[in-house]
Amino acid sequence: MDKNTINAAKSIPAFYAGQSIFLTGSTGFLGKVLIEKILRSCSDIKEIFILMRPKKELSLNERFEKMLNLPLYDKLREEQPSNLKKLVAVSGDTSQENLGLSAVDRQMLTERVTIIIHNAASVKFNDSLKYAILTNTRSTRDICILQLTESIKNLVVIYVSTAYAHLDNPFIEEKVYPPIADWRKLIKVAESLDEHTLNVFTDKCLNNIPNTYIFSKNLMESIIQEYSSSLLCAIVRPSMGT
Repeated sequence: MDKNTINAAKSIPAFYAGQSIFLTGSTGFLGKVLIEKILRSCSDIKEIFILMRPKKELSLNERFEKMLNLPLYDKLREEQPSNLKKLVAVSGDTSQENLGLSAVDRQMLTERVTIIIHNAASVKFNDSLKYAILTNTRSTRDICILQLTESIKNLVVIYVSTAYAHLDNPFIEEKVYPPIADWRKLIKVAESLDEHTLNVFTDKCLNNIPNTYIFSKNLMESIIQEYSSSLLCAIVRPSMGT
């Protein structure tokens, strides 16, 4: 292991020490692994707020406890059980405006969060355009607005995109590409038009984009780029093999 690798290994826990994270997509594959890795490797993290929605058969607390009982967290439970207490489930839904947060939870997150990891997205390729825009694209806008206040300093927003958001490029560089559409207009259209009417225009909106998932993820990147003038932002583009 070279010197740079050793320094990087030390700098990551140091960066997260004392930080409060707000994580969306916590029940997905990447979200659950990220929770385990941060709590086990960055033991000085202050807290992690995870956005979760109750399901018909499970309350928020029941779903939270079910997730914590996964074998994934066995090692953490054995070696650092107290760190699991740093997880705080917050009721919300990315398909709803303002993430479906209550006024109390919204205020709490605004006051305490220092790092946002926006990992949530519907990954279904056959979602309607309306659902994809409201769940994926609008939620990204609302994530940025959530912490965009004058009192917040040095907030970090990390957006988990996909390596396939720019299929017209054979090689994806570490840069932000021009948007394929105006995300503001499309959010307004998705909010105002009914499902059937919007479906009629789906093919024209997507143009050469193969599905609504990739289309909405492309728009999400342009939102992050625009808000990067006010927030410290980063885009991560994992591939299928990540």
